Amino acid sequence: MDGKLPLALYGAGQRAATEKKIAKKHGIPVCIIDADKSKQGFTVLGLPIVSLERAKETYKDFNIHVTLEQRKRAEISEYLLEAGIAKDRILNYEEFEKYPGCPYLETELHIDEQGLHQCCVFRDGKGLSSPSMGHKQKAEDTIEEWMDMREKLIGEIKEGKANICTGCDMIKKRAYPSERKIRTLGLIPTSPCQLSCIYCNAINAKRPLGEGQKQLAREFDWRRIIDCLLKRGMMAADTLVGIAGGEPTIMPRKDELLDLINDFRLNLATNGIVFDDRFAMMTARPGSMAVISVDAGTRETYRRIKGMDAFEIVCGNIKKYRERGANITMKYIFMPENSNETDMDGFISQALDAGVDNIQCSVDFNRKALLDEQTAGAIARMMDKAISHGILPSLIGDILLNADEISMVNVNRERH
Repeated sequence: MDGKLPLALYGAGQRAATEKKIAKKHGIPVCIIDADKSKQGFTVLGLPIVSLERAKETYKDFNIHVTLEQRKRAEISEYLLEAGIAKDRILNYEEFEKYPGCPYLETELHIDEQGLHQCCVFRDGKGLSSPSMGHKQKAEDTIEEWMDMREKLIGEIKEGKANICTGCDMIKKRAYPSERKIRTLGLIPTSPCQLSCIYCNAINAKRPLGEGQKQLAREFDWRRIIDCLLKRGMMAADTLVGIAGGEPTIMPRKDELLDLINDFRLNLATNGIVFDDRFAMMTARPGSMAVISVDAGTRETYRRIKGMDAFEIVCGNIKKYRERGANITMKYIFMPENSNETDMDGFISQALDAGVDNIQCSVDFNRKALLDEQTAGAIARMMDKAISHGILPSLIGDILLNADEISMVNVNRERH
């Protein structure tokens, strides 16, 4: 691989800013390549966003670092090869195979004190549920049974046999890494939370934890389950470990859990009410990040949605995290209560003030109308506002949208 060539980042999404730091060791990035035409022509992170074709015309021969999340990288590698990019020009290339399957089944695992869950995709509307299994008495037996279940499901999907995943929109013929390891590990420890967000249905969002839940949180052996995954060689070298569930900054046994994952990249989901020095340090590492769901641009709307008057505290802590070098993504879950220009402008203003490079747009999964025309238009305007100010936006939850709704987002974006 020629380190003297220009370097392009592929994907103007939420990981581009953090992956830029990793890619720099191979050269200084000159542009961001993105297939989304509505992003092309803008400059973010000091880099122009261009199409792959434009990058080829401008730079002729160059290296590419794919910044998209792990479950999409094999698919993008396939696309780049088909577009004529040589394998040795893709910095984080890995061999892949193409067959019917699910990227969550192939690359992810989510663990809580109740058991192992293959995905956290909201599919209740179709009468589907995530492939899951409870913990066994021995952690070794838990991992062994999970590996067997996973291989059985992957084989059945390949052969077109019916199983618990049948009917899920995620099952498609696409490229998957040849080395079948966990690229994203989600840890969901039971934890209290200071907020009662109107969209949250977590057990601790509207009521205190019960004594049984507290006892399980105190006694669950996270070390044994993670050690078993490591001993079985199931963790990729660059696995991203996510922590969510309740509020991680005040979770019981926080330091114990962080010690277990200290060598991995971290994706932290926090409400930002408490500033935590260790989280600041860990999310400042290349490839790590903290996602802080703000969901408002004014104090009044924040209090109405989140159930607590903490807007100014959260904004102050976001700024403090950024001053410590943490990679922060500010999240905005769209709903009728906040889909107005005042809140959206206030949200962008806070992001700019704190020096945040990324925002994340999502929808309230618990509402029947996930994406009506008004909400789609609001998301489009928010994403355009962000891009015009040099902030990278990403749309989360697009797997929940049908083709017409996704098209609606694109149409609205083109109108603005």
